[in-house]
Amino acid sequence: MHPFGWFALSYFFSIYIDIFTNFSIIYGSLTTVILIMMWLYAIIYVILLGAEINVIINNKKNKKI
Repeated sequence: MHPFGWFALSYFFSIYIDIFTNFSIIYGSLTTVILIMMWLYAIIYVILLGAEINVIINNKKNKKI
């Protein structure tokens, strides 16, 4: 689950960056730092969401036994 979310988020984030290429005009040299921080925030969210899904699946399996 995590690798698929990571791949999908990275793919859509690259499309987002391609569409909004004028970041460097607005932010100058801080563009890279801002974009990396946005990407890391989103990746951490995907990892935590995947962990929550794993806990829910594990709890459902344990209740059936």
